[in-house]
Amino acid sequence: MKQRVISAVVAALIVIPILIIGKIPFALAMGVLAALALHETIGLKESHKPYPTLMKVLGFISLELIVF
Repeated sequence: MKQRVISAVVAALIVIPILIIGKIPFALAMGVLAALALHETIGLKESHKPYPTLMKVLGFISLELIVF
């Protein structure tokens, strides 16, 4: 829990200036944050029955296509 709070603070410190700058840096930052969120979501499932690698790759590709 402590690590997630620290990660959220660091992410906020990175995202707020990028939000002010806008345009391309903002789109890239949102793509990275979306990929990190998907990675965390996949990690929740890994303890039971892991997803196949192809599913993970297709998930990341489709996520980035949606974001951009």
